[in-house]
Amino acid sequence: MKFAEYDFPTDDNPLELAEGDVNNDGKLDLIVSNYGSNTIGVFLGNGDGTFQPQVSYPVSLKPFGIAVGDFNGDGYVDVLVGHDYATQSLDLLLNNGDGTFQAAQSVNTGLTYPLHPSVADLNRDGKLDIIASDWGSNSFSVALGNGMARFKRPS
Repeated sequence: MKFAEYDFPTDDNPLELAEGDVNNDGKLDLIVSNYGSNTIGVFLGNGDGTFQPQVSYPVSLKPFGIAVGDFNGDGYVDVLVGHDYATQSLDLLLNNGDGTFQAAQSVNTGLTYPLHPSVADLNRDGKLDIIASDWGSNSFSVALGNGMARFKRPS
């Protein structure tokens, strides 16, 4: 049995993927980190295993890991991007509600190389929190979310 193969062009050096329904149409969409071009690419799903052409959004240097979730409580999937560079921050791109994204805003982690962000409700308050690892300091950082796209370190 031969499987159908589809190739979808990206920007330079795609690294990691995340999935979510960024335009709330019930179809899975893909987000890719484009390491070589300092962008993320959003591919809106057609619902049949194919995707619309990439829409690129600029981010800080050397995007790496990607996590998705609703960080501001508006019901839309936002994108969090880690970096393989001494940025000491993550990039957060808030969803406009139609599958397009606002300009990246910086979320300070205090970590030198915050490569792989993850999200979870760590303190059970119903709001997403951020966990990011740092291979430069052999540590990880936690930032608690307030549900309005703002984060603070636990006290």
